[in-house]
Amino acid sequence: MSKIASVVAVGSAFALLVTGCKGEPGSWETEARTEEKKEKKSTVRVVKTPVAPGTKVPCDKVLDPVRVGEALGQEVLIKDVSESDAEANAVCRVVLAGEPPSAKEQEKKWMENNRVLGVLPGDEICQVTLYCSFPVDVEDKRKRCESEGKQVGEAVGRLTCTRIVHAGAEDRYIYEVIDGDPECTYLINPGPSVVGPEVPEKCARMAVDQIGPENVKVN
Repeated sequence: MSKIASVVAVGSAFALLVTGCKGEPGSWETEARTEEKKEKKSTVRVVKTPVAPGTKVPCDKVLDPVRVGEALGQEVLIKDVSESDAEANAVCRVVLAGEPPSAKEQEKKWMENNRVLGVLPGDEICQVTLYCSFPVDVEDKRKRCESEGKQVGEAVGRLTCTRIVHAGAEDRYIYEVIDGDPECTYLINPGPSVVGPEVPEKCARMAVDQIGPENVKVN
């Protein structure tokens, strides 16, 4: 469509008014839409996470078995089971090093220790799961933990949510910790034979102390 031209008398002179047709460049409607798009684009907030979604970080990069052993006071091995959780960036089992005792040796220890075997060589001490591809909102997480009846505090990391699960006469403690550097959430599950808060809390502190931005950086 062509533009509409009109002549308007202004004193002794004439002014030529050219009005753009609807939808054409230069028209008021096109300019308004352009400004609206600019405004919408300026309000978009880009959130960066330490690890891209869907990326797996090898456990041997996340945790050093020597340093983990020093923190826990026992020689350990690190086993990578990251494929067990599609959303996690890493799932690392911390296992007590050494040869598992024979069935006879286990029976003897079971009788000597009031029918408690505890953690044996080859057993899992704790499992450390990393979620570094989701934005972290500490206050929102705090409210959700409180609504779920979890213990909430800052004993470890920026925020610590502790779930207590009754297991017979004992309690098992599951820690969820939000770290600040990197911005990751760590889920600490105790091994099958671990009860009480001491070991999982040690694992949680170890994770916060030892995992930094370089540990989760994938080239």
